[in-house]
Amino acid sequence: MAEKFIPSSGNIFDDLGFEPVEAEELRLRSDLLIALTERIHALGKSQAIVATLLGISQPRVSNLLHGKLHLFSLKALVDMLGCLGNTVDVSVRPVKTENTTLQVGKASIRIPAEVQYTAGFQLRSDVVADDVYEMSRPDPAADTQLALAA
Repeated sequence: MAEKFIPSSGNIFDDLGFEPVEAEELRLRSDLLIALTERIHALGKSQAIVATLLGISQPRVSNLLHGKLHLFSLKALVDMLGCLGNTVDVSVRPVKTENTTLQVGKASIRIPAEVQYTAGFQLRSDVVADDVYEMSRPDPAADTQLALAA
């Protein structure tokens, strides 16, 4: 029997059927968690020492290393990467080429294609900073304008 393969969208959480916004957040958190665990393993130190460096308990380090994604927010992961001498750059880019309409209660919100963005993180270990968050948009002059239709 031939196996059936379905190509991935590039986001496993989207492929598994999560709502798009939740799938994107899970992807971002998992990318940061993977980067953090790689850096922890590269240190070659005990969980107790890593806990001291990160300012968290040893059981939290264990949760990190066991991939317990649901226990860590984006902010917590970014902060821990910062404790290990990394910065996280945020980039925002267009995701669609057509207008989208969202239903919010009885109102419809039309989001023009030119202001639809998705966020992505890029880790940089060449810069050492405590709380450096850089955000860029492809077109800084573009304002997000929402048209509400009653």
